[in-house]
Amino acid sequence: MKNKLAFIVIAISLLLSGCGQKIESSSELSSNDISENGSPQENVEDSSSFIFEGFETLMDDSGSGFNIGGGVYEHDGDNLLTIDSTGFIIYKLPNKTPIKRIPIEGEERGFDISGDIIVWSSLKNQANPEIYIYNLKTSEQKKITDNPSGQYYPKIWKNYIVWQDDRNAAVKTYPGQWSLYLYNLDTGEEKLLTKTLAPHATYNICDNKVVWEDERNMHGDDLLRSGDNLPENNKDIYLYDIKADRETAVATGPFMECMPDIYGNYIVWEDRNNGTLAADIVLYNIANKEKKYITKDDYHQGNPKIFENFVVWMDERNGISTNDIFIDGKAPNSDIFIYDIEKGTERNLTGEGPQILPSISSKWVVYVLSRQIGSRIEALEYIE
Repeated sequence: MKNKLAFIVIAISLLLSGCGQKIESSSELSSNDISENGSPQENVEDSSSFIFEGFETLMDDSGSGFNIGGGVYEHDGDNLLTIDSTGFIIYKLPNKTPIKRIPIEGEERGFDISGDIIVWSSLKNQANPEIYIYNLKTSEQKKITDNPSGQYYPKIWKNYIVWQDDRNAAVKTYPGQWSLYLYNLDTGEEKLLTKTLAPHATYNICDNKVVWEDERNMHGDDLLRSGDNLPENNKDIYLYDIKADRETAVATGPFMECMPDIYGNYIVWEDRNNGTLAADIVLYNIANKEKKYITKDDYHQGNPKIFENFVVWMDERNGISTNDIFIDGKAPNSDIFIYDIEKGTERNLTGEGPQILPSISSKWVVYVLSRQIGSRIEALEYIE
């Protein structure tokens, strides 16, 4: 896909505030296009024009913002899926008015969307979450699992769903021995993906491939509690090819590799093989096994997402992402960066304030402007 470097920022809301304001500004780009050996590249564009449209903030009925810890949104194509205390809310970007509300029972434990299908985990009976789907075209809801153990945090791509499952764990306690299961909506077939009993978290599915972070190479004595970003907690990246029925180790370095995403022949992840809390972003080509550092510096970059020829991530080079911490008098100011794989160029998409949790689809980059009160979801359209 070839895209002009023009971006329209849209913030969608449930409570009205500050409609219609338009501010035009320019932003200097900072280059951090890094090769495998850590040396800067020269082909980084040096300027960009932004149009910020100050629409309304996206908040729940209490006005306190969404529960970021529970998963703020998912998006696929033009569909933006959010959740409040009553159920799911669907927006069709760029419209700011919901096109559908879907009530759900029980507490939600993860949700996703692909095309017309929404999938989620529901804790109806306060004992074992089950997986459900909803078809936006037919308005039909269907229960996928019926198991006395827990099924959590489903991800969906076309007719495949993958989720965490603890049915094979002898002891269901922290940190847990979760397996990943794959379900085919067309055939109704359920399949165990991961044969090792170890925590399997932060997984994604696309193009008949599942990628996940895996703790099989960690041992009880090695695990540092409250250390999800500690490099010593040596999570690795594994890949499962659905058509080939084959598992492959992708990244098994001495320190942590985590938060993988996949599209086509590319995988991206957070890499802490620098031995610090500040992760770099790695791009991996499945076909030729070539690994490239998109970023390699002293700052933290995280939550990478990939679609077609573009990678987006949260970047702390201009300020940290925690919305209530000032360092040396400097306010939080993490940004969302985008990287063009073909051109080898990057640019900063966002302005002031901590922007986090990006995602990308065919023409939208979506992220959260993080605030203690009134966090909002913003969508940027990159125009062909």
